[in-house]
Amino acid sequence: MEQVRVCRICGHVNPLGDRTRCSNCWSSLAEITPVTRTEGRRIARRLRLGFLRNRFFRIGFLLAAAIGFTVWGVLVFFEVGPNPPGATTDLSPSIAPETWAQSRRTPQNTGYTPHQAPNPLHFVWTYEPSRPIVTSPPIAGDHVY
Repeated sequence: MEQVRVCRICGHVNPLGDRTRCSNCWSSLAEITPVTRTEGRRIARRLRLGFLRNRFFRIGFLLAAAIGFTVWGVLVFFEVGPNPPGATTDLSPSIAPETWAQSRRTPQNTGYTPHQAPNPLHFVWTYEPSRPIVTSPPIAGDHVY
């Protein structure tokens, strides 16, 4: 029976001759023991299948990681999360334009209010700033903030 050497790197079956290098990938064949051609084909097939199995595992792992990162990125970017709980009441707010909260009450920032000023009409305390404050004081209940 004809003797051959099977490259441990690429699985190529090389004739026994005086070659010390694989004719396919040029790796060293010096320490590889010769086997019969039938056994060499079996070893080469096992090496190729192992290589393909490892390759498919790597591709599958990378693909799963890429899909996982993509899903995670979409969830983070679009802030997808659980839906908020439903309404606990059947009342609905008024959505008319005049009921919207606006700075200084109107779109023109007039600060005008058609209602009476809050009672009592005296201040509990005052504050003298070092520079002018350009805003209207917010009033809530009995407090001026």
